[in-house]
Amino acid sequence: MYWVAELQKHLDAISGLQTSDEVDHYLSKVGSLFGFDFYSIVSLALGVETRLTCAILTSNWPGELIASYEQHNIRHSSPVFSALQNSAVPLMALATEAPADPDAKPGIPGELDKVRTSVFFPFLDPEDKRHVVAFHGNTEFPEHEALLELHRLAAGLFEKFCSLRVREENDSPVLSARELECLRWTAAGKTSHEIALILSISEHTVNHYMSSICQKLDTVNRIQAVARAIRTGLIA
Repeated sequence: MYWVAELQKHLDAISGLQTSDEVDHYLSKVGSLFGFDFYSIVSLALGVETRLTCAILTSNWPGELIASYEQHNIRHSSPVFSALQNSAVPLMALATEAPADPDAKPGIPGELDKVRTSVFFPFLDPEDKRHVVAFHGNTEFPEHEALLELHRLAAGLFEKFCSLRVREENDSPVLSARELECLRWTAAGKTSHEIALILSISEHTVNHYMSSICQKLDTVNRIQAVARAIRTGLIA
């Protein structure tokens, strides 16, 4: 069958990916094949008082949209992610849980307008930690055969993502103790001003540490720095 041959072609290509950037590119390519505009890989874990915590490990969502989600704590209270925490079955959902914020930055609703359907595939990594590979877009839900194909490609990409993550952990740059503190507080959603108060240092010093972190991690902003730090195991 044609789709079986095409599936194998993509799986062979995925097996040959060498970097996280190549995995990101292929996630976008696979999503586009099925009409999706966005992708994400999210880790799920139960934290204090069995509260579900979610961390975006990689995504092509606009940074300001991810920041808005973090600000409104949406992913942590999402019924979709709560359902996926204890499920091995793919889940399809209509629309996206948008921030209910009248002061949200212009442009975010425009990005959300591109999302009508989402497909979520839960997976376990080699340490049995729960993750979700998701695709989002203004498209119809995939038919059964297409969903099976997308599921198989998502599994292949997640497996490659995990193997490269282990390699990146071994090659991770060294951050100072203070840089790690700043990075952890940034991941918790704190601003430079708030971090400065917590650590009893100046806001200028915090910004200096964050600039150094972005340079060491080869990222362009704090959101990417946090995502890479989580992905490579620098912070939990």
